[in-house]
Amino acid sequence: MAAPTLKLELARTGGGRSWPLGRWDLFLPAVNALADGSLWQWPTAVPASYELCRRVDHGCREAAWDAALAVAGPKGWIERFTGAMAAADLEVVANDYAVLEAAISVRDLATGLVEAIRTAAVADPGGPAVHPLADSETPDVNMPFGFAVSVARWKGVSPKAFVDFAVGSGSPDAEAFLETVIRQPSKWFNDISALEAALLRLASDRDVEAFRIAVAEWNARQDVSIRMPNRDVLVPALWARSEDAVHWGEEFLVSARQLVRSLLAERWSWWPDDFAAMR
Repeated sequence: MAAPTLKLELARTGGGRSWPLGRWDLFLPAVNALADGSLWQWPTAVPASYELCRRVDHGCREAAWDAALAVAGPKGWIERFTGAMAAADLEVVANDYAVLEAAISVRDLATGLVEAIRTAAVADPGGPAVHPLADSETPDVNMPFGFAVSVARWKGVSPKAFVDFAVGSGSPDAEAFLETVIRQPSKWFNDISALEAALLRLASDRDVEAFRIAVAEWNARQDVSIRMPNRDVLVPALWARSEDAVHWGEEFLVSARQLVRSLLAERWSWWPDDFAAMR
């Protein structure tokens, strides 16, 4: 059984023309739109939302912000989707999908870790290391390995990324933006309010160059170094061998795959298996 998907062809519209913007899986945004009654507008205008913006590229986001994003196909998608959802509790569906997405993310993480473990060079046991599942923590005593540590200085806020975040989230909250970079940003960054004030000035005066200068000056006042895992180098625990790390990774992947399979079987048996083949 596959995870539920709703792959839609998006286009930018305007001036009597239409520009294709690719095919995107918009299952959860569509569930939310069906719940709030806006789904039937999608063939002419897809409103910007957090769930939409985090699933499409910048070109699609810009079209949504300009009220120029539309669904171009496939033919009959609304009827098929609403038919599949006819007997469902949409709030439950949205919650179940969020849980499934998190489980799939864990499975993808496990897949990447297994590959990294298999291809990494092996350092001397017991050296400095970070936990494979928590980059800021050292491995605990029962963990057979960690990845080697690299220290990198944070390069600073990208003005464009900050603007994209603010528009997509509908808020100029600089701390929320920085939290996408590092947890508890107030412990790491100085004068976060000044960064937010720069964005508010940009919204008022539209002076892009002044905003870039303000962000660069704010970046220069920060001094943040981040310990980063170097997944090219595996550091075994003093009591372990590299084979123990391989075994740990394989067990983690098996359990992550089983979690996804269990969720699909328990919560998604009602979803049509052939829906992803819709053209």
